[in-house]
Amino acid sequence: MGKLCSCTAGIANLGTPNCVPEYGVIEKLALIQLTDSAGALNKLDPSQTLDQAFLDALVTVADSSQRWVLTPKIKNLVNERSDTEYETFDDGTKAKIRTGIRTVSGFFTEKGLGIDFYRQLSSMSCVKLGVYLLSDCDGIMGKEGKDGYLYPVSIENFEATHLPATPTSKEKVAFTFDYKRSVEDEDLQFIAGDYVDGSFEMTPKIIDVFGTYTNVTTTSTDVELNFAYGSYGNKLALLGLTLSDVTSITNTTTGGALTAATVTDLGEGKYTIAYTGTANIGDNVQFEFTSTGYDFGSANAVVSEITA
Repeated sequence: MGKLCSCTAGIANLGTPNCVPEYGVIEKLALIQLTDSAGALNKLDPSQTLDQAFLDALVTVADSSQRWVLTPKIKNLVNERSDTEYETFDDGTKAKIRTGIRTVSGFFTEKGLGIDFYRQLSSMSCVKLGVYLLSDCDGIMGKEGKDGYLYPVSIENFEATHLPATPTSKEKVAFTFDYKRSVEDEDLQFIAGDYVDGSFEMTPKIIDVFGTYTNVTTTSTDVELNFAYGSYGNKLALLGLTLSDVTSITNTTTGGALTAATVTDLGEGKYTIAYTGTANIGDNVQFEFTSTGYDFGSANAVVSEITA
């Protein structure tokens, strides 16, 4: 209550002006790390023009530590705060100890959201996580900052659960998380959809790409690029890689750059990438790929030894 109460003000008036904007109902989440790779707090400037280009940039920014990761639409949303804790005395009076914790939970039920999606979602618990709450009216809710920015709500105990299909229910993935105890309801603010000149429904969907490198030689390497989704041993493949998608090839042993010459498509996400430059057996080589709609972070992190 300390955040709402003031020693210099009386009670608040409860009249409201006409046309007060409404937030709406939470429809999906925008998950984001609380801090970026430089240690700066992630935040949203409400004075920005929140048009489609700006929204697209939030979900496609190259630095994944600054990226908004959008979930599918939520089913059976529960958003409740537990009871406030009090100490009760012998005379029947009581004193407030602490406000209860707010817990948010629900299901994701869209087609294809099975065990692979569960693994992706579960990885969110590995970082210090925050969330913006996106409404069906295009509202964006977060935590009010004293500096005028809207910050993600700090959360903890994020957990995903895979629920297999049964004869009477479809496969789904459940989630739950708690607001940090320090986050009170009076800390929350929202940007009304009236001031969002775009839609998160139209933003690109980013897919993680994983890479396996074989036959690594001084002049070429075979690479297989797959998604996290699909049958075990036959994950769905990234098709259509071109020479322009190969951003760089580095001899990490010498620090020298190799030049990509050709990309030969072998089918089913398998490619032979030929290159020129100084490379010797025993050196290590690292590839960097970029392509709109994909995150090659895992594939780009692999360092392979030249063996022939």
